[in-house]
Amino acid sequence: MNKVKLLAKLEDFFDTDDKKNVEQIESVLIKLKNKLIKIQRRITQCKNEAYKTALQLEAEVLVAQIEKGENFLKMLHQSK
Repeated sequence: MNKVKLLAKLEDFFDTDDKKNVEQIESVLIKLKNKLIKIQRRITQCKNEAYKTALQLEAEVLVAQIEKGENFLKMLHQSK
């Protein structure tokens, strides 16, 4: 699943208040973390500065979405 689809799926979860989605959110977060690791490896190997900057921006977006997902899960766990 590509990053755009994963991010869209995660955003859909934030729009709903259904607690049954916790396992699905956790699954998406794992996939996003794996993509982040791959991007970080590519950043360290990249020699083209323009491409490296684009990869860093992509990594920052993934980090923000992962944090948002983790905070959402914490909020769900606290409301139980």
